Amino acid sequence: MPNPWLLGGALLGEMLVWGSSFLAVKYAVGSFPPFLLGTIRFAVAGGVLFLVSLALGKPLPTRRQWAGAALVGTVMLACNSTPLAIAQRRVTSGLAAIGVASIPLWTALFAGLLLRWPGWREWAALAVGMAGVVLLNFDGQLQGNPAGAVAILIAAAAWALGTILTQRVPLPQGPMATAAEMLCAGAVLGLGSLALGESFPAAPAPSAYAGLAYLIVFSSLVGITLHSFLLRFVRPVVANSFAYTNPVVAVCLGVLIAGESVSTVSLAAMAVIVAGLAMLARSRH
Repeated sequence: MPNPWLLGGALLGEMLVWGSSFLAVKYAVGSFPPFLLGTIRFAVAGGVLFLVSLALGKPLPTRRQWAGAALVGTVMLACNSTPLAIAQRRVTSGLAAIGVASIPLWTALFAGLLLRWPGWREWAALAVGMAGVVLLNFDGQLQGNPAGAVAILIAAAAWALGTILTQRVPLPQGPMATAAEMLCAGAVLGLGSLALGESFPAAPAPSAYAGLAYLIVFSSLVGITLHSFLLRFVRPVVANSFAYTNPVVAVCLGVLIAGESVSTVSLAAMAVIVAGLAMLARSRH
C-alpha cells in the first residue's frame, strides 16, 4: 500500500483533470465527429504509453490479457467517451453534471452484483454526494433533450461497469494495462467511425485542436493512468468519487475563464459534495 498522501494526490489529480475535461470535450466536438475524436484520442495516447511501457521493460500483454484489455477498453473508455461527446452537443452542462455524478451509484450497483454490496456508511455518503450535485444544479436551466440525457446515463453506467471489470478480468501490469485498454478502445471507435462514414474536418477550429490535445495528454495519459493506479489500492466507489467534484471544477472554470458568477446555492452545494466525499473516504480504509 503506497503512502496515503500519494493516494490522496492521485485522487485529487484525477478530480481536477476530469472535472476540466468537460470544457475540452465541448471545444473538440465542435469540429471533430464523436467517433473520430475518440479514435484519435485513444490511439495517440495509447500508442505513446505503449512505447513508454516497452522502453521501461514491461512485457507485452498475453493473448488473455489483450482480451481483457479489449473488454475493459470497449466498455469503460469507448462506451463512455463517445456517448458523452454526443450528449454534450445536445444537453446543458448542468444535466451532464447530474448524469456523470451518478457514476458512484452505478459503481455501487455493479459492485453489489459482481463483488459485494457497499455498507450502510457508503450508501449514506453516496446519497449525500448526489444530493449536493442536485443542489448545485437546482437553480440551473436543465433544458437537455431526452436522447442526450440517456446518452450521458449510458456513459456513466459504462464507466462504472468497466471499473468493476478491471478487478474481474486478466490485465497487464502497470501502465501497459492502460495502454492496451486505450489502443483497443481506439480500434473499436475507429471501426465505428468508418461504419458511420465520418471524415476528418476540413478546417478544425484552433479551440478544437486545443481540446483534442488536452484530452490526449491530460484526460487520457494522465487521468486514466491515475485512475488505474487508484483501482489497485482503493475501492471502486472511492476511485470513482471524482464524479461528485466534476460540477465543482466546472463552476470554478466558469468563474475563472468565462467570467460566470457563483450563486449562494452553488456554494452550499459544494459544501455538501465535499461532505459526501469525506464520508466516503472515512467509510473504508
